[in-house]
Amino acid sequence: MDDLSRPKILALTNDRETARRWAEMLGDKLDGIWLEAAQIPEPIRPDVILTDQDPAAADYRAAIERFQPGDGGDSDVAVVRVGDPGPADVHLPHDVSAGELRLACQLTARIARLRSLVRHGIEVRHQLSRQALTDPLTGLSNRRAWDAMLRARLAAIEVSGDRLCVAIFDLDRFKQVNDDYGHNVGDDVLRAAGRALREGMRHNDMMARLGGDEFALLVEAPSRCVAQAVVERVRRSIVVRPAGVPECLVTASAGFYVTMPAPAPLPCPEALVDLADRALRQAKQQGRNRTVEAAEEKGLGIGD
Repeated sequence: MDDLSRPKILALTNDRETARRWAEMLGDKLDGIWLEAAQIPEPIRPDVILTDQDPAAADYRAAIERFQPGDGGDSDVAVVRVGDPGPADVHLPHDVSAGELRLACQLTARIARLRSLVRHGIEVRHQLSRQALTDPLTGLSNRRAWDAMLRARLAAIEVSGDRLCVAIFDLDRFKQVNDDYGHNVGDDVLRAAGRALREGMRHNDMMARLGGDEFALLVEAPSRCVAQAVVERVRRSIVVRPAGVPECLVTASAGFYVTMPAPAPLPCPEALVDLADRALRQAKQQGRNRTVEAAEEKGLGIGD
């Protein structure tokens, strides 16, 4: 970043005498002065726009939209306005002195740059947070995000009395795909499966990649029938034929468990996943490409 003692100032005025006077006042601190916004070269990225233009003027609006994008773009700029009142970070009178003008521009430049640094830091933290909770290959939530959401949803249904369905999906014979066609094709299959799962989600559902070719779905459902229909629909959507390998067709199996309605006690998160995973293994043993509901076990029944 440039030295903060030398702010990058863009002056915008349609009065030639004002332009001359500002140039004398600011000297080498001025990056440039233009009578029209359209004349400003593309590489210019000012800290400060110094202007005496009416906020409604077309040139002023063009400059503001370019350097202060309303969609969260990558430029920050402060506004120093001389003369008539209007939206600005600093407002100065017509008879401002050279020292006052230089000081105002320097201070607002510092504010603009610090504001940019703060915004950039927030964006970086958000990006790192998203990366920490996202599987890089499929774009789905990862195991860490899944564990946190499962615990949060369990806590919520203890209050609401709703039912929660946990489903585990596994790609059929995925190891054979890697062995026969290589890991690049295997990654293509995983990405395609991730897209299918994401497209099959409803608004309040959560889908995650737990690792390898194992995926998980969290569904709030009013009944077992609704939960089963959702899980089966999502599972059937996973039919992947990798590009360039027409003989390779990958399907999926699924196992799921639906919690009992209140006031029945809720299993812990690990027990829920284990029950769904056991049902998944049954689906594999029964021939794959199917959905199996977890059977009642260790006192944890499935309601009617």
